[in-house]
Amino acid sequence: MNRRRAIVSVGISQARVLDLYVTRMTRTFAEFGGAGTTIYVWDKEWPPGSLSHHACNYGFKVHAVAEAARIGCTSILWFDASCYAIKDIEPLWQRLERDGHVLIDDANALGKWSSDKSLATFGVTRDQAMEIPLMCGT
Repeated sequence: MNRRRAIVSVGISQARVLDLYVTRMTRTFAEFGGAGTTIYVWDKEWPPGSLSHHACNYGFKVHAVAEAARIGCTSILWFDASCYAIKDIEPLWQRLERDGHVLIDDANALGKWSSDKSLATFGVTRDQAMEIPLMCGT
């Protein structure tokens, strides 16, 4: 299968404080992201279909990934704008393409960061959620 790889991120801030991060991220992933990897960073407008972060916390992440898939990317990694590469990420691409996903344990419990409303929606008690590892969204 011919895979089209994409790294996606959003780095929008009214004061442009994320510009330094976006620049560093783009530069380092261009160097270490792997041949043929395209980097998509929304830094001036939200990804297509996305509400602002204020209107829907972190919803832009889903829309950024969906846009990369819509244009034909088959292997997509999300990185927060503050992330940067220090070495070749080919092993990460291989893991993604072998397993179909890469999940990183955040070392926190889901219950620590879930609202009462979200827990009720999914029928999970706070005690149960404290036993579920939170996956890192970075």
